[in-house]
Amino acid sequence: VPARKVAATELLSVAGVPAYHTSVIVGGREYYFDGNGIVCMPAFWSHLTARARRRGPMSMEVRRMGETSCSRAALIEHLRPYFAAGSYDVFYKNCNTFTDAACYFLTGTRLEEKFCRLERGMLSASPISIGLLNGMLWTASAAA
Repeated sequence: VPARKVAATELLSVAGVPAYHTSVIVGGREYYFDGNGIVCMPAFWSHLTARARRRGPMSMEVRRMGETSCSRAALIEHLRPYFAAGSYDVFYKNCNTFTDAACYFLTGTRLEEKFCRLERGMLSASPISIGLLNGMLWTASAAA
């Protein structure tokens, strides 16, 4: 039974709270969620490509989440209806939401709270915080 791992890369920080991209590594393959739905690539692919696009250092953490007899095919089959292409939302259904669901499906454990603290905090202060963050993201992307 291959070990299941969570990979997390810090992308940015808002008011000192880091925002992470997370994914699940199973048997040498990475599973993550983006606008295309559930994506399967070689291990750490999305984290390495994020590093290549960003100027400056990025830190990545890899955590063991346990073992299970569930197959990679079962993971995709069970989660695909909830994480379809086009259903990505940066606050409500993102890579961290997928990683949390995948962790729970595979091992009965949840994604560590620290990896989704920013979006949960933003949602609790909605709608003001979402408007503020959207403005910050648009300004940052326009400057790039």
